Amino acid sequence: MQHARILWRDQQPYSQDFNDIYYSTAGGPAESEYVFLKHNHLPQRWQHAKRFIIGETGFGTGLNFLVTVDHWLRTSRADACLVYFSVENFPLCKTDLARLWSTWPHYTTVANELLANWPGAVPGMHHICMQNNRVVLCLMLGDVSSMLPEMQSRADAWYLDGFAPQRNPQMWTRQVMQAIADNSHAQTSFSTYTSASHVMHNLQAAGFAVNKVAGFAHKRNMLCGQMQSNQLARADVAPWFALPKITTLADKVAVIGAGLAGVTTAWRLAQQGVAVDLFDSAGEYAQAASGNPCGVLYPRVSTEFAADTAFYSSAFFFTLRKLAALQQTYPDLAWQQTGVIQLLTSARLQKYYAQLTDDNDVVRRLTADAANCVSGIALNQQALFYSQAGWLSPRQLCAVLLHDAGQQLHQYFNTAITRLELCAGQWQLHTAAQQCYAGYAAVVVATAENISQYAPTNWLGVQPARGQISYLAATAESGKLTCPVCYDGYILPALAHSHVVGASFVPSSVSCELELAEHAQNISGLRQAIPALTELADYSVSSVANGRAAVRAVTSDHLPLVGAVPDRDFY
Repeated sequence: MQHARILWRDQQPYSQDFNDIYYSTAGGPAESEYVFLKHNHLPQRWQHAKRFIIGETGFGTGLNFLVTVDHWLRTSRADACLVYFSVENFPLCKTDLARLWSTWPHYTTVANELLANWPGAVPGMHHICMQNNRVVLCLMLGDVSSMLPEMQSRADAWYLDGFAPQRNPQMWTRQVMQAIADNSHAQTSFSTYTSASHVMHNLQAAGFAVNKVAGFAHKRNMLCGQMQSNQLARADVAPWFALPKITTLADKVAVIGAGLAGVTTAWRLAQQGVAVDLFDSAGEYAQAASGNPCGVLYPRVSTEFAADTAFYSSAFFFTLRKLAALQQTYPDLAWQQTGVIQLLTSARLQKYYAQLTDDNDVVRRLTADAANCVSGIALNQQALFYSQAGWLSPRQLCAVLLHDAGQQLHQYFNTAITRLELCAGQWQLHTAAQQCYAGYAAVVVATAENISQYAPTNWLGVQPARGQISYLAATAESGKLTCPVCYDGYILPALAHSHVVGASFVPSSVSCELELAEHAQNISGLRQAIPALTELADYSVSSVANGRAAVRAVTSDHLPLVGAVPDRDFY
């Protein structure tokens, strides 16, 4: 997506895309407070709330967000969380944001934290946790008509702050107002600087009672109002697309599986004050595929924006933010943000390379010479470079997260859960030895291919697939490698004078015994992808120092399974 094109006029930003100002010349912060806080009756409404949700159309300069967070931190409960959803189709670049926010020194602390976590012009929903989890910004980058249906939350207040209706009409359509109503409840309020008659009619048609009141500064009128409960009717949603309605956070949750998926989920729940019991049949955490010594972290890219692209982009930037925060607390966390090179080993990647523009915030093109320079070795071919990507130890990350979860998390190893049972609205977990763990509001199953052993999930079709990595001794040439290189496999920089090279893929196999044929396969893949590297080393099966085999979980479409498990009998 494109960054906003900004003109600066007397230190005030002006949109070239919409030929309009971002905020009033009479004073931006004062306008935000008057239009949005005052006419949504904030902060009075949130003073006793443990959770308050604001929705916004048009993040723009982020001024409304900064003003709102400033009031929130001063007037809300110390244990309360502000969730702020905001749509933006033309995000400002970091340079423009830094210049703009420097003119409002009162908001410097929050502005700097947001700037450090800014995802750039990457479509999708980006969850940015700030101020020790007292604020969560859900930045929805994309077209308003496609992003609002993804929100799936009922806002307590709406800030309608797109550019003027005559300059940006798609932000004020009846469809958009209906999507806003769909994400509202009976007490939801709204306010907007505009008083355009068609905006008023579209809001009324969506179920809002609308009032016209005095506008800010030189502006005569503006609109504000509240959802009318007797007209509230969410648009019809097919039941298989409707998320479960969750009104309160569970107080006790069981997580089965202490690999990377289970541990990260348990950690996030514990961070939010949930008591978590973590179970695993092994004697320790990260004993299966998550126990590999290294894992490469980089996003999936595509020439077309699709659901999986949005998911992986959001997940990538969310993970970067979390790793940066964790590394500040735990400096020994071996997160190596070296960047990652991806060779053009498929038609999809070659097409992406050809269409890639120079203003992309995620990845850039490398010529063959540039790829050699960045990698430190002779790749001698064009490639993609993800400068913010890197590699780490999944097992060490699990250890850090379990420690960071604190007393909210209890660990039960050598405990194989064989059966799940729902009794009177609460889950019970049973073992083969007739042990029973009870009282859970929810259960998270993160057991890879073993998900099929439980009745609620045995129909999901998750299959095992064995993978084996090989440890190759570093040579004088390969030791110069500065970052992971991915092809149909991958090679990582030398660690303890050894490279990790992987990985084989054997569907339906659950064996963890090392196989010489798969070492040969890994070496062959490396030789084919980077011939100059292997020409200078006698890499053969006999030269493999060691390796590791583990079992992955594979779905039929190779996409992740995450979220509420459907009630199959009901459907």
